[in-house]
Amino acid sequence: MPPELNSTSPSSTASQLPHPPSTCGNQREQDRLKAQKKAAAQKKPKESATNLAKRKEADAEALRAKQKKKEEEKAAAASSKG
Repeated sequence: MPPELNSTSPSSTASQLPHPPSTCGNQREQDRLKAQKKAAAQKKPKESATNLAKRKEADAEALRAKQKKKEEEKAAAASSKG
């Protein structure tokens, strides 16, 4: 029998660990669960196609209104110079 598998050997791996092996194995599982919860909290819900189309149309309308206002201000400035 190899010496590393011999349980009667005084240099067994369990005696070399800083704490008993039963307390070491759970930390990885706890960290994994914590990371899953964090990732789930950070995920944004996907936008449906209808909501996306509505939002794009609203954004386009706001942009058109902004451009119209700029053109009116430019026209008013040009007419006051003349």
